[in-house]
Amino acid sequence: LRCDVPGCKRCVPSLALDFHTLAFSLIRDIVLQPLSSQPRAVFAKALRFMCSGSRSLRKHALAVQEAARSSGAMTVATVEQRAGKDIVTGIDFDVVYVPSLALKYSANEAPRDRNVWRNPFENPDERMRVAKYAPDESAEAPWTHNILLNKFSVSELHVLVCSREFRPQTDALREIDFAAAAWTMCSVGPSVLYYNCGNLSGASQPHLHLQVAARSAWEVRVHPLVHDAVCQAEAVGTAPALPFRHAVGATPELFRRACDTGEISAGSAGRLGVELRTLYASLLSHCGLDDALARETQLDLTEHADVRMYVPKLDEKSFNLVMTRDWMMVVPRSATQCGPGIDINGIGFSGSILAKTEEAISFIHDHGLTACLQAVSHPR
Repeated sequence: LRCDVPGCKRCVPSLALDFHTLAFSLIRDIVLQPLSSQPRAVFAKALRFMCSGSRSLRKHALAVQEAARSSGAMTVATVEQRAGKDIVTGIDFDVVYVPSLALKYSANEAPRDRNVWRNPFENPDERMRVAKYAPDESAEAPWTHNILLNKFSVSELHVLVCSREFRPQTDALREIDFAAAAWTMCSVGPSVLYYNCGNLSGASQPHLHLQVAARSAWEVRVHPLVHDAVCQAEAVGTAPALPFRHAVGATPELFRRACDTGEISAGSAGRLGVELRTLYASLLSHCGLDDALARETQLDLTEHADVRMYVPKLDEKSFNLVMTRDWMMVVPRSATQCGPGIDINGIGFSGSILAKTEEAISFIHDHGLTACLQAVSHPR
């Protein structure tokens, strides 16, 4: 997480937060040792603080996930992670081998008429629900988003921030969407957000959702390339080392502080929603995607509440959004796949590519991360 920017204040807090779990374990062990009363009291106080509500959603989500796996509601994937070194940028990247991903795509394509689909997010399985987000903390306030487990998760914790009412995945993101996403990220702990928009983005469900995966900053392999560019210029710009069209900007200070402390209210989430959407709008404009801010899709509803006729517009521009504690990045897309059927979504642009076959793994290692990403994006 080190960078060469003098006086950079982003690295140390993020680094410290990623040691949260390790510190928790160490302090717990020390408390159980026979210490004198004063040091024991100090460590006990620290332990109570770390057990308190700042990361309560993460603990609850892990408990829900364990129960969902035990009940069969959630798919337990066999995951093998293989490291690679990118030829162009020199950074490490990850190839995540998940053979069971083939099941995900076959499930999403049923029934055969792909214009008819069954929505898993509108009336979600309660075993998969982690929380409900409401912009008002009062008990009577209606919630706007469901926080659900990702049924096909390939990481320690991967949740989906889904609009409560059906909205197409290609519709414009609103301030309330960013508020729910910010609340989730800050409550879960070190994490990265992905959003796949459009037919070429790698999106697999048409119901509006953003993804939050628990990951430390150094697990986001492109972080050093993007982080240094953001530290050097607070305004929207590009990372010189990334050879495809994109735009990147620094996240608001309030968001970074909330990520560090884990303390975020509905009110502060609402303010963050405004600031994050403003940044998002600037990034889209920089990439020539201004139309994405005003998309509203018309739908024909069938007589069944959970089955809809949805025909996406093939001419809509596709893009991916990636956001960490420190930065937000938008990448316009030109294709869905590269090589032998390698699907790339927002996770790919963070430096991790999912592979379903050994052939795909060989292709990725032979060509490198940058070449794979260039094949599905636009030249600068």
